[in-house]
Amino acid sequence: MSEYVTEVEDAAAARGVHYVYALLRTPGAFRMEDIFYIGKGKGLRSRSHFKEAQEAFRGTAKQALLRSILEMDDSLENIERHAYVLVGGLSEQDAFNVESALIKMLGGPMGSQLFNLQSGHGGQDVPQVVPLNEARIYFDALPQVVEKLPAAELAEYEPKRAGRAVVVVKGTHLPIAEPMQESTGEQGPVPQSEIFNETEQLRNLRGWDPTNPWTDPEARERASVWWAISPQNVLALQALAADKQVLVALLVRDPRSGSSVVRYVWEIDPIGTWQFAGTQWGIPLGSAVEDHPWRGSKLLAPNNRQVLHGHSTGIGYVSEG
Repeated sequence: MSEYVTEVEDAAAARGVHYVYALLRTPGAFRMEDIFYIGKGKGLRSRSHFKEAQEAFRGTAKQALLRSILEMDDSLENIERHAYVLVGGLSEQDAFNVESALIKMLGGPMGSQLFNLQSGHGGQDVPQVVPLNEARIYFDALPQVVEKLPAAELAEYEPKRAGRAVVVVKGTHLPIAEPMQESTGEQGPVPQSEIFNETEQLRNLRGWDPTNPWTDPEARERASVWWAISPQNVLALQALAADKQVLVALLVRDPRSGSSVVRYVWEIDPIGTWQFAGTQWGIPLGSAVEDHPWRGSKLLAPNNRQVLHGHSTGIGYVSEG
């Protein structure tokens, strides 16, 4: 190993400077497709994997590859030709975050075969890789403090005083397979509603994935059905919809923080049919509100608790004002 490299690594170790490195299958020129391991450390960390493979073979695919490299040439010069510093001069936390982001990219969309057993120690702080037009929905959004509306008081709600009412529903990352419902053609419990019954067919809905967001039709399927709403509140929501004083907001998981945030907003169709199945309702959604200021924001009650916190799915009511 060259004296220069030794001096650099010793100096880095003395200062506590961290770096992120890649181990390559073949020595020499850097090729992205040759990367088999991403790590972070300081000092001689990038070389320690080879030493561990020599001293205590555990039968992993990573160690088998390291041993095959050593069998060809176990000189320090050769070992160093298999290692590249990708980013240097980092704090430990920054190194954790860079390591996690690179593992996420190289082991995911870019398709490298990595032998990392975990996504990096800083993985909880690194957002998922998401399309830019999706990411910008969240990055500039600020939390919104809202007033919760008790369901029992919805019929007395005065939107002119407190802003539009908002029906908040929560999506989930889990896929759903549930019986499809079809209309019986019969009048439901309230005007402008129809009774629906279960069929033997299943509808399969994919879970929320910020790397491949729901289309508007997919989001509508999640947001519109099936919710426990009293007939009295259906009547109240119909009246608010007739005056364009009610919205529906769908919460999903923010890829940055893990908080539940508003991703989709719609009006309620004032002339749409409400679907009734057993004790639950389907809400007729109208036009999407793409420019609503709540998009990307988490909703906080005055006590600083998130709306629908702790619920994997659910429904609640808040005021827009």
